Amino acid sequence: MLKIISFAPIALGLAVASPAGAKNAEVQIAVSYADLNLLTEEGLRALDRRLASAAEKLCGGRPDARNLAAMANFRDCMKTTKNAYEAQRLAAIEAAGEQRVAVLSNKLGRVAQR
Repeated sequence: MLKIISFAPIALGLAVASPAGAKNAEVQIAVSYADLNLLTEEGLRALDRRLASAAEKLCGGRPDARNLAAMANFRDCMKTTKNAYEAQRLAAIEAAGEQRVAVLSNKLGRVAQR
């Protein structure tokens, strides 16, 4: 039996304040990890780099370090964004492990049938 495995991208979202009278908009960035092996340290580091890069974009980019207020806002935004995507990150890692187990059990089943 062939099992199709799909990798849903991790969506990072941030509500952005709009001018007075306008509705707030939510900005989202999808982070793909389909090409990564999340069961390796290298794959996890690559995922974390992608997530950090996307979060930085969502937070407006890293401001000048001399602008203390902007840096404080940026750090708060990064922390909020990371907290928001952490559950999706952990679910993706767990799913990668479950898929690995499914593939191994499928292979073992075929070997046992021989």
